[in-house]
Amino acid sequence: EVTRKEFLREMTSTVPLSLGAMTSQHKVIKHLERQKLKSTFLSSSVQILLLFHAPFSAKGFLYFDCHKMGEKSFIRKDYGIECWSEKWNTFLPFAIILVFGFALMLPLVLGGIVYLKRNDLYQPAVLQEIGFLYGRYNVGSEGWEIVELIRKLMLTGLLVYLPAMSRTAASVMVCVWAVALLNYYEPHKNRNIFWLCNLSYLMTTCKYLATTFEQPRNDGGELEDERGARTMGYLLISMDVAVFVGVMYCVVRVFYDSRHTQRGDTQSHDNYNLLVRTRSKGKNTRGGRAR
Repeated sequence: EVTRKEFLREMTSTVPLSLGAMTSQHKVIKHLERQKLKSTFLSSSVQILLLFHAPFSAKGFLYFDCHKMGEKSFIRKDYGIECWSEKWNTFLPFAIILVFGFALMLPLVLGGIVYLKRNDLYQPAVLQEIGFLYGRYNVGSEGWEIVELIRKLMLTGLLVYLPAMSRTAASVMVCVWAVALLNYYEPHKNRNIFWLCNLSYLMTTCKYLATTFEQPRNDGGELEDERGARTMGYLLISMDVAVFVGVMYCVVRVFYDSRHTQRGDTQSHDNYNLLVRTRSKGKNTRGGRAR
C-alpha cells in the first residue's frame, strides 16, 4: 500500500522544484504525518476506553446497589460496607465521577460526535479523524458502536436499580431488543462477525432465560434436583464454549481473507508494472524505428 508520503514524492520526483515548492511539499508531508499520528492516538485511546467501559461502569453502578436488612442497608456486593455510613461516603465522590463522568458520558460524547457530523461522515477529513468508530459498519449503521455501549451499560449497571424480582425479565427484554435491532439493520460489513454477534446475543438471551427457572430447594437450603441443576450448569458452559469456538473461527477466517486479499493486490500490482514496462518498451521500439 502506497503511503501519502510516497505518493507525494512520486508525483513530484520527475518535476524540477523551486525552493518555495520544496518547502511547501515538506510542509504538506509534515501536516499529513501529524494528522495520521493524531488519528492513531485518538483511535487507540477511544478503543481502550470502549474496552474497559462495561466492567468499570458496573463497579460504579453496583456501589449504589444497597440491600436493606432491618433498619440498615449494605452494599449487595460487599456486606461489610454499610450504605450512607462514613466509610461509604468516603468513596462516594469516586463512584459519582465513575458513573457520570465515564459510564454515562462516554456514549453521550461519542453519540453526539457522530450525530453532529452525520452529513459529513465519509468526507476524507472526518473519516480520518473518527472513521474508526464506524469504518467496519455498513452505511446507515454508523452509530452501532453507541448502541452496543448502551446495551452493555444496561445489562451490567442500570438494571441493578430495578426491583430484584423484575431484573431478569428486564434483562431478557433488553437482549431480545438487541437481537431484533441487530437482524433489522445488519450493521456489520463482515458477515462472519455479524453471525458471531448473533450467536453471542442469542446465547446471552438464553442465559438470562435460564435464570428464570429457579431450582426448588428443601428446608435445609439444598437443591432437591441436583441432576437438573448439574444439567443446567453444563448447558450454560456449552453456550460459552459455542461463542468461544465462533470467535476462534472468525479470527482464523479474518486472517485468511486478509492474506488472500493481500496476495491478490500484490499480483494486480505486478501485472500493472508488467503492462507499464511492456508499453514503455513498445514506445521505445517504435521510436527507434522512426529514427
